[in-house]
Amino acid sequence: MIVYIVLGIAADDIFVFYDAYQQSSDMDTRILNGTDRRLAYAFRRAVRAMAITSSTTAVAFFANALSPLMNIAAFGIFAGVIVPINYFLVVMIFPPAVVWYEERILNNPKCSWCICWGRCMASKKDSGE
Repeated sequence: MIVYIVLGIAADDIFVFYDAYQQSSDMDTRILNGTDRRLAYAFRRAVRAMAITSSTTAVAFFANALSPLMNIAAFGIFAGVIVPINYFLVVMIFPPAVVWYEERILNNPKCSWCICWGRCMASKKDSGE
């Protein structure tokens, strides 16, 4: 059951971070004039919100450790440990994935509809199409 809960929390964290990253494109271009500055802005903005929601969820699960039923206590401890691990994984893995997606897929003028990094257009040129 915790797998579904953690997937929901991860999806929420990913949405919060990506929304902050998208909002950074609407900021003043003199302030946020590159991918690194946009990423830093989104990171500062989203990490606090994600940390608060993840920590309150983890504390709620750890409260189950006080249960006299061993199964519920074990579930609470396991879930309370998994939620912060999920937070750290999302914070460490998703920002580079966003940058990769924007540079390789969204801003690829050669081939914007696939992830071949322009190889499909090069093969069309070689074949004479």
